[in-house]
This record gives sequence, C-alpha cells and structure tokens, in this order.
Amino acid sequence: MLLWNPNYLFDISFQLSFCAVAGIVIGVPWMQQRMVVSNRVLARLWDLTLVSIAAQIATLPLVLYYFSTFPLYALLLNIPVLFLTTLILWLTLFLLLAGIIPPVQYLLASILSWLVNFQNELASVVQWLPLPVIQSIPFQLADAFWVYLLFGLLFLSAMGWLRFRWIMLEIWGMSLFIFHIYVYKCAEVNHPRVIFYNVPYPLIHYVDVDGVSYLQGDSASMTDYASGVVKKYREMHRLDEPYWLSADFSNRSIWKSGCITNFYGYQVCVVNDEYWLNRTVPVPYAVDCLYLTRGFKGTLRDLISVFTPKQVVLHQSLGRYRIGKLREECDVLGIECVLLQKEGALSVNI
Repeated sequence: MLLWNPNYLFDISFQLSFCAVAGIVIGVPWMQQRMVVSNRVLARLWDLTLVSIAAQIATLPLVLYYFSTFPLYALLLNIPVLFLTTLILWLTLFLLLAGIIPPVQYLLASILSWLVNFQNELASVVQWLPLPVIQSIPFQLADAFWVYLLFGLLFLSAMGWLRFRWIMLEIWGMSLFIFHIYVYKCAEVNHPRVIFYNVPYPLIHYVDVDGVSYLQGDSASMTDYASGVVKKYREMHRLDEPYWLSADFSNRSIWKSGCITNFYGYQVCVVNDEYWLNRTVPVPYAVDCLYLTRGFKGTLRDLISVFTPKQVVLHQSLGRYRIGKLREECDVLGIECVLLQKEGALSVNI
C-alpha cells in the first residue's frame, strides 16, 4: 500500500489499522501461551477478548494523541462487535456469490442488513451508559512515541531478550512518562494569553483563565486544518467552545472596535486593507502587536505614522515577496518581527 501511495502513512485510519493488526499478531499469541483456557467455548470467547485487548493497547497512544479521548466500554463492546463483524464479512462474501440466485441473494441481503443495523444499535447503546468516554486528555506526539517505545521494551523484556539494566530503564522511563502526563494534566491556563495560529487564513485566539476563549477571524479562517488545530489546543487546556469576535464586542476582559482588539490591556491591531494608508494622527496610537495579513498593500512606514507597535506579526497570506520587504523594514526600524510561517504559532502570555 505504501509503495502504491506513500501518503497513506500519514492517514489516521492506516496508522490505527496497522497498529491494531501489529498488536494482534504480536500480542495475542504471547498472551495465549500464558493464559490457556481448556474449554472450547470459553477458549473462543477468550480469544476474542485477547484480540480486543491487544488491539486496544496497540492503538491507545494514537487514539489519545489524535482524539484526546479514551472510551471506557470499548474493551467489552469489541467482543460482540468482532463476532458480528465476522458474520457480516462471511455473509457479504456469500451475498456476492449468490448473485446468480436472486431469492437466496435477497434473503442474505435481508439478514446482512439486520446484522449491520443491530451492530450499529449495539454501539449506540454505549453512549447512554454513565461516563462512556474520558475526554480532554492532554497527549502529544512525543507521548505517543514514548509509549510505543516502552511497549517495545516491555515486550522484549517479557520474551527474555533484555537484561536487568534494561528493565530498570523501563521502570525509569515509565515513571518519567507518568510524571510527564501529570504535568500536562496540571497545565491549565493560569494567565491570559493570545495565540496567533500558523494556519492558511488569519486566526487569533484570546484565551482567558476561566476556560473562556475568543476567536478572531473571518468565516474562511476555519478550514478543516484550522479547526483541528484549535480543537487540539482547546482539548489540551480544557477550554470551552470559543466565542467569535466577528463584530464590535465588549465585556470585562476583552473589547473589540473595528480592527483593534484589547485583551486585558494587550492591544492587537489587524491590518488587512489599505484603510490606514496615507493617514496621519497627532500622536501615533500605541499597540502591542500589529498583525499584517492579506489585503494590506502598503509598507510599514505607511503605518508607523498612525501606530507605534511593539511587535509586528506577518501572516503567510501576504506572500513571500511582501513578507521579505516588510521584514527588512522591521529590521531598519528596530521593531521585533515574527513570521508565522517560519517560526510557527505565536503564543503571548499577558
């Protein structure tokens, strides 16, 4: 599959499927040798349970990383689902082979439809159970890599292929990992911050200490990629659904008027047109951040007669040539310049 399309490697379903199969192939035989069930019926049920356990363990780091959730009843639900899936696969095969006999094909199609609906209903029942999913679990790519590394070391140790010092290394690593997760869980927002996301369209996130946050941008800002970035940040810091600052807005912590937003005294001016060009004021207006995005056609000298910025943030939508020119102006004027496309998202603590 990867020879046919190497991009499959970055597909979530491919990664989950690969890890699940790897966990089943490696883990199930090892567990079967150490936990033998003599009864034939119980042995079959136990084998399905082992398949579910192996698949759950092998895919758990990826599930935590991509979805920040852990389904509590998935282990028990997988047993009937695996059994039904086996029946569905066999019936689908017989359905294709029975194409030359329409009455038999109709009967098999009816049974197959009932089984699929029953499987879906069985899965939907879980959502009504108490606490079906643990949500907002902070988990990073480094965490997933570290867990898979520990899985490998533990497996090699269980097979007797590692010495005692490696086992001690595993214990140390697991302790470090637990401490790492604990730090992430305690990493709540303890001071307001402003995040300038490195996404295709300009998007600013104002995060308050009580879990309330605000997004500033237009409707085109929330592409699938941008939505995923914001969702990941929200889940990591346990933030509520953000409010959109699409028009003038004011409350105790933030106010927005036109292109200027004030968040706990930190002022951001978004310039995405030529409105401020060739304008003069008696005293330039001091702002903490001058955020230049697509639509601005002038130079920085055209703006410093109106604004006195402490920092200039350049969005990738300006284009490479204009970004280069504006960066040179910042260097000449001695103003700090941040290129989101090069340096990544900017987070400012207030």
